[in-house]
Amino acid sequence: MTMDAAVAALVGAAVGAVVPAATVLVTNSREERRAAEDRQEARDARLFDHRRQAYEDFLSTIRAYLFATFDHFHVDSGRLTEDDWDELFQTVTRVELYGTQASGDAALGAAWSCHGYALLDAHDAAKYTEALDSATAFAKLARAELGIREAADRRSTTTNNATRRDG
Repeated sequence: MTMDAAVAALVGAAVGAVVPAATVLVTNSREERRAAEDRQEARDARLFDHRRQAYEDFLSTIRAYLFATFDHFHVDSGRLTEDDWDELFQTVTRVELYGTQASGDAALGAAWSCHGYALLDAHDAAKYTEALDSATAFAKLARAELGIREAADRRSTTTNNATRRDG
């Protein structure tokens, strides 16, 4: 065997060893990156679900609190307790934990507006409207953050699609 043949054999053996090893490294790197992307997608999905649930809980609690306050002072059928207040602020805490800074601020502002109405201005219709409007503003922000279109937007899209099909 000549020197050129020996060098060629060594180069061939080296290439034969390096190429499969490099292929394994690239494949493992791709698999790790895809697994990391999958884990991130799962975390994002869980966060979305927690956020949506926190927003739903807050909205149902603040509306129940507002209606109970109204009934208590205007119909004499509702009862307000400290538990109502505690539950309202527990839902605010969940919004602050899972939501954005803006949604946390809006929830806290709406809760204080609602509670202020209940404690100080329960016979003032304008304060009731203000408290209800703050809850509605939170709902609008929550829909935007969750990617849910306004009801009017959904109706106009449906109407436009029906018009396109019919026309």
